[in-house]
Amino acid sequence: MNALRLISLFCILSLAGFTEVMAAPVQPVAPKELVARLPSPPPDWKLTVSRAYHEATGRPGLIAIAIREYRWTPPPAAAEESLLPSPGDPAIVNLTLIDMAKTAESAPVFAWISQTQDTRSAEKRRLISGVPVVEEVTPLPRTFTFDLSSRFLLVLKVQNLTEKMTEAWLDRLNLPALLAAAEKAGKLPVPGGPVSIAWFDELDPKSNRVTQLNTPEP
Repeated sequence: MNALRLISLFCILSLAGFTEVMAAPVQPVAPKELVARLPSPPPDWKLTVSRAYHEATGRPGLIAIAIREYRWTPPPAAAEESLLPSPGDPAIVNLTLIDMAKTAESAPVFAWISQTQDTRSAEKRRLISGVPVVEEVTPLPRTFTFDLSSRFLLVLKVQNLTEKMTEAWLDRLNLPALLAAAEKAGKLPVPGGPVSIAWFDELDPKSNRVTQLNTPEP
């Protein structure tokens, strides 16, 4: 099962009161800080999305989500164009970094990543730079889901990239730095009462805002 779908399912269940908090949730990293940990676009690539925000879960809980999308459209005369799986279409990379902040939803997601490899499954489990990852080849887009110290979840989706381009993006993630950031993430508990919910959009600063939300009682 896709990790982001799994998170959505457990968020719905927790808000409805069907899950239990296994450990006290903590405050997530600020959205603006989280999105800054995602890589800048390579030369000739365009950054088309760069935003981050808080999302409330249940009983109580708060996670931070950062998203960046990158596109590369080869010029008509580029030799690389013929090498792309779909010549003439752009190459697209989507990165989602989530601070799960020890919420009730985090345990099943990270448990899914650490499952024993099933040779009959389309999911491939391995280590990249010492970080556990699940690779899903089908359905498209090709997806890599990383467990960063069971605190951060990183999802990389690649569409219309060659194998060489995909490997270059895996290197560009700088997984050791992200792992270190996850291990150093704060552990302050979520305060009772209203909490600040932030929305940060690097490409549309006018939409940036902070609102207050009353978290549900544990």
